[in-house]
Amino acid sequence: MHTKLLTKTQQTWLDHFNKATDQNLSMSTYAKKNNLALPAFYHARSVLIKKEVLQKSPHLSLIPLTATPVSTKIVTTSCRIIRGACWG
Repeated sequence: MHTKLLTKTQQTWLDHFNKATDQNLSMSTYAKKNNLALPAFYHARSVLIKKEVLQKSPHLSLIPLTATPVSTKIVTTSCRIIRGACWG
């Protein structure tokens, strides 16, 4: 993380983020526990990310996954609907 000049308010929010991390709490849980407005918490987070004081949480990014098939057996079915019935 970079050392940036922060306003007193930004430093206060940063302290909250650090405490939430230390306590292993989500932003929502920490905000409720400390009577903080969640939208203000999210806004402060985005400001601190833009100032490069906080890093974006890795769980907020999409991570490519590779799925391995459970079985190589391919099962296909087909049906025809006639008067609400399905015939195989």
